Amino acid sequence: MNKHRFVWHDLNTKDLDGAKRFYGEVWPPYVAVANTDSLCELASRLGATVMVPPTDIPDVGRFACWSDPQQASIAVLQPAR
Repeated sequence: MNKHRFVWHDLNTKDLDGAKRFYGEVWPPYVAVANTDSLCELASRLGATVMVPPTDIPDVGRFACWSDPQQASIAVLQPAR
């Protein structure tokens, strides 16, 4: 696994403007990490607001999503092994 690389950021749509209105700023990029839980805990201690706590995605991995104090959001994905 190449941790700390952007690994997932896609949207298939024929209506880009509608998708932008619907998703707004809640559509973050995903970065591969070795441990979703520990990184989410660290981000929270440093002031992030956890929007999605560490959650399993069957056959994909474990992810979480948070925003920093300036409201920039990001998600992390610990790929399934």
